[in-house]
Amino acid sequence: VHGGIIATLVDESISFFGRGVLKKDVRTMRVEIVFRKQAPIGERLRVEARLQEEKSRKLIITARVYTDKNTIAEATGTLYKVKQRRTG
Repeated sequence: VHGGIIATLVDESISFFGRGVLKKDVRTMRVEIVFRKQAPIGERLRVEARLQEEKSRKLIITARVYTDKNTIAEATGTLYKVKQRRTG
């Protein structure tokens, strides 16, 4: 599987974690990915994400893409928390 597809999985998983799990309005600032193995075509990939650190305006989230047998990629994403606009 092309590395760009793996990178997209990682970016979507860290963004979903920030928005869906932590309920924060976030934007991706940076993603660093280490590719460990090639992802085999036709084999199920799993993705997990975890909060590593929360600062005043940033979230650091780690992610891992893996199969039943191997870790395919590991990543660290930095997300920027968007300030809520005041209305009224």
